[in-house]
Amino acid sequence: MYMRLKISFSTENSFFIPFKSNLEIYTFIMDILGKAGFEDRIFNYSPFRSMNREITQEGIILKTPIHIYISSPVEEYLSVIREYIGSKGNIELFSTKLTLEKIIEIPNISFSNDTYKFKCLSPITVLKKIIVKGDDQKEVFLNPHDSEFYAKLRIDLTEKYRKLYGTFPKDARLFIEFDKEYIGKKRKISKLIDIKGKKIKGWLSPFTMAGNGKLIQIAYDWGLGRLNDYGFGMIDIVKT
Repeated sequence: MYMRLKISFSTENSFFIPFKSNLEIYTFIMDILGKAGFEDRIFNYSPFRSMNREITQEGIILKTPIHIYISSPVEEYLSVIREYIGSKGNIELFSTKLTLEKIIEIPNISFSNDTYKFKCLSPITVLKKIIVKGDDQKEVFLNPHDSEFYAKLRIDLTEKYRKLYGTFPKDARLFIEFDKEYIGKKRKISKLIDIKGKKIKGWLSPFTMAGNGKLIQIAYDWGLGRLNDYGFGMIDIVKT
């Protein structure tokens, strides 16, 4: 059983990814899933990554080898993506031809009611609706210094649990805390990403998570926070 894929590609020259890349990757994945009849957006993905990269004013230039992680708590989603990309061999994104090198099915991690350390592969974003005038509402981004930030993350995971299993968890205990020492050393842990002209604010920091292992599992498989289908909130366990 696996809930995460690592898909590696090569290119003849380099792969330029604009900073406004999330929407195009989202559309690419949804096109694959839509052809298979999947409409729910129960997936997450990391940015494309490479050990050889260069940051420019407009985006990032990656050189071979290049890879991306895609995860979902629904294994059928990943099977469809694996079979589609595997059968194509080559795909095109951002006007660049990518040649498939290999697809690795990462074995599932079974989380218990314990304490785990994680790192962010993509920013975590937390939203809250507030009343601005009369009945009008708008969404604001919470940050790790807000008391509601961690509570919202826990509530979001219990809602994801309900969507997957049809009921809320009997045990909703969950503790999440960003690494205070890391935050103290880093000048900036926030990141703004443009999606459809809207600036989405997310946060990048190592953190600790403890409590109900099934909720931790959902955070790992589906993502932590909001907008996971747009590439936010992908996390990875820190092996000790």
